[in-house]
Amino acid sequence: MVTPAAEQQIETGLDVKIRRNARLAFWVIFAALTALYIVCTLLEARRFVWFDELFTYDIARASSLHQLWHWVLRFDNNPPAVYVLSRLSMAVVGPTPLGLRLPSILEFYLASLAIFLYVRRKMGNAIGCLTVLFLWASHFAFAYATEARPYALVVMAFAFLLYFWDSAAHYQGGTPSLFGVAISTAVLSSAHVFAPLALLPFLVAEAVRFWRRRTPDYPLWSALLLPTAVMLVDIPLIRAYNTILLPPQIRASWGKIGIFFYNSFATFGKALMLAVVVLLVLPKAKKGSRPMPKFVAEDLALLACLLLNPILLNLVLMWRHGNFFDRYCITSSVAICLALALLLSIYLRPGYGAIGLASLVMIASLVHGVSRDLELPRVDPLVWSTLRPDLPVVAASGMTFYEMNHHEDPGLLSRLYYLKDRAAAIKYEGTNLLQDFEAPDEMKSAGIPLAGKVESYRSFVAQHREFLVFGGLGDWPIQKLRDEGATVEVLADYPYQTPYRAGARLYLITLH
Repeated sequence: MVTPAAEQQIETGLDVKIRRNARLAFWVIFAALTALYIVCTLLEARRFVWFDELFTYDIARASSLHQLWHWVLRFDNNPPAVYVLSRLSMAVVGPTPLGLRLPSILEFYLASLAIFLYVRRKMGNAIGCLTVLFLWASHFAFAYATEARPYALVVMAFAFLLYFWDSAAHYQGGTPSLFGVAISTAVLSSAHVFAPLALLPFLVAEAVRFWRRRTPDYPLWSALLLPTAVMLVDIPLIRAYNTILLPPQIRASWGKIGIFFYNSFATFGKALMLAVVVLLVLPKAKKGSRPMPKFVAEDLALLACLLLNPILLNLVLMWRHGNFFDRYCITSSVAICLALALLLSIYLRPGYGAIGLASLVMIASLVHGVSRDLELPRVDPLVWSTLRPDLPVVAASGMTFYEMNHHEDPGLLSRLYYLKDRAAAIKYEGTNLLQDFEAPDEMKSAGIPLAGKVESYRSFVAQHREFLVFGGLGDWPIQKLRDEGATVEVLADYPYQTPYRAGARLYLITLH
């Protein structure tokens, strides 16, 4: 017969063994995910350094922090944090793609670690690993993990805010957790003008927690609210944004809401369905073998409000006639991955074998996805030189002009032009972007190094009766030239051979 003391000793020994196994599983998963992250980052980082990143590059290399802030106000709409971080990184690593992107690479890695720690505490190591893989396989993950823009910083700040808020609210984290909440809130508020929208769900969660406990948590409310004062820096950025006339296709709309949720599943939808089949077919977890999810009312309110953020932001931007991109609600994409993991854990109750096989499915999908995003080759310089080297080349899009200034050789740049005609740009494309805001001529005058020439449309066509245009049929110069009776002849098509997102064809223009 086993005595009560012996039973207690056996139970204590089992608890110690379970905790030891959990720690071992954590470190094994942590090492495996880190190795996978390095591989995927190396694959994805081969991407072309494109228009938005080049803004970060040029602004980060300003001669002083004062000039950096001045350029931010004139030519971009993001708070200065992303530029300062890239500036520091390039000072150490050098002005290379890696130096430019290193802050984002580290930020997204730390964000993934914080998400893993949060889900591990709620649902165990296995579901934590699967949640991170959902996150990495989603449509935005490694694109923004290797892009020198604010979105990796937003995800990192949000992930740590989620972890520290949970510690302070449910695990008696004390002063360290409150400091973590305050610092994460400050970073989130200063990362992007729309990032503070992700704070609203935390306030709703705290309201639900107050309703449940009937006791206000004043220190936690203070840690959430007081650091938002840093948002004052966004006021001049928003004022500058209000002067931009945006093209209809990127404006907020009801359709953009549906597109956001569709895109959240589109890239890994097949892999997700296969993973769910694996979780359904393989044996369920035995009772007590896996921890049950530890979510309470405020946790669910937090996730629900995060899922509503794309709807709310679209409504606000529709009222303000603003543009909406999926990346503005990148924290909602994280919430979708968390919600998926929670639903699968509760309703399918998968065993460790099923979770392991489902994880392998997601890893295969992830590696396949990032391996396709290879850096596209530049247009062969010989093509430019053999196609009437005596003719000037017009970049029909300001994006293409800006990118070519950073990636093409001096011989081509010596005959590269960008044309300005505000009325034509508004008439044909519905925007004054790159005419009034982010205008290449203003950038040159401010000191940003651009070798190409900027000239008014009327002045240019008065001097040149034949010239080349690099762009697409939707660009306003092509449309305007056709309407004015010019002969537009396609000389070459580069559907896959050019990295320039806004340029696909080379035209020969003849004026009559």
